[in-house]
Amino acid sequence: FTNPASYSQFLSYIEERTKKQASGRVLFDVGINYTSHTLREGNSPQKFTSSDILFSYLQVGVPVKKNWGLNFGLRQVTKIYYKINQFDRLYDPITGSNIDSAVTNYNGDGGAFLASLGTGVAIRNFSIGFNFGYLFGKKEFGTKRILINDTVGYNPSNYTNEASFGDIYGNAGIQYKINLSQKLLLRLGAYGNLKHDINAEDDVLRMTYVPSQSGDIQLDSVYR
Repeated sequence: FTNPASYSQFLSYIEERTKKQASGRVLFDVGINYTSHTLREGNSPQKFTSSDILFSYLQVGVPVKKNWGLNFGLRQVTKIYYKINQFDRLYDPITGSNIDSAVTNYNGDGGAFLASLGTGVAIRNFSIGFNFGYLFGKKEFGTKRILINDTVGYNPSNYTNEASFGDIYGNAGIQYKINLSQKLLLRLGAYGNLKHDINAEDDVLRMTYVPSQSGDIQLDSVYR
């Protein structure tokens, strides 16, 4: 699906006597990504390792006629997911004395998906193809901070930015086949797309809250 011109080469069987398509082979392609990340902090020997298995893409290719194919599917373009807790001491930069302890939680979630439909045709050794689809998704970033003090009670804060986006997407590709021998060929190709402007909406929230087992209870929103 990277180069839609390749859709023209979906294998189909042509009946020798009538020269018509007798049968075809549908292609079913699924991709899975395995990722592993390790976080280290400065000179500390401590480290954190996270491993994930994530969906990558699902594609179905259908031969329509000789040198003509269709493809449709869904693939993940980007993925955001992290949760990090930081424990530190806040201090007065003027006096250099400690003020309070703080626990800060950084989290992010979301990603972008592309649902697409494409076609590719070939004329002799030259192929051209197009993909059309809808790019959509969301991303959410949040920062929560709790101050710990023995004598003074502080309300925790929550800073959240959530954006949702979606728009039409398209790209194109070409390929040229060079037959080097009966069993060996060379295929050259190129693909690309024009600049896309994606429509998006951003929701910004700054609030104080009370933590609870059923979910955070909002006290006051400073900005929204």
